[in-house]
Amino acid sequence: MMVFWFFDCENNKDVAAHLFSEASEWLKNKGANTLIGPTNFSTNETCGLLVDGYDSPPIVMMTYNPSYYKELVEGFGFRKKTDLLAYAFGVEGYDDKPLRLINTLRERLKNRGVTIRKVSLKNFNEEATKIREVYNAAWDKIWGSFQ
Repeated sequence: MMVFWFFDCENNKDVAAHLFSEASEWLKNKGANTLIGPTNFSTNETCGLLVDGYDSPPIVMMTYNPSYYKELVEGFGFRKKTDLLAYAFGVEGYDDKPLRLINTLRERLKNRGVTIRKVSLKNFNEEATKIREVYNAAWDKIWGSFQ
């Protein structure tokens, strides 16, 4: 499996097809049999295509591409692998339900013996090792996880 990053193209099917063809051939020569994208360096950053929601303004850390991208990508034969969803809620007069849910989750985790604490910068290397181990174990089977 290989990933293509940072797709950007004018609204021209021939240009997009040439770009995808060259990239696909290069990746195939590197042994790739599956191509996933567009993404960023990891799924902790923006990935995928915006295909709905153009009636809303761009939001930090969310993909916001021209609406014709979907047609260019699908026109080459790529198909959607999964839906990536985003939710928004306002601050002014907002319902505090998200905060209540976080507090409920924190209590449930505490009752199961899970401790949430601040990172000790005095022991940075050990802390980084622990964080990496937990992160990799948690994301091991998740699509788009590239450790």
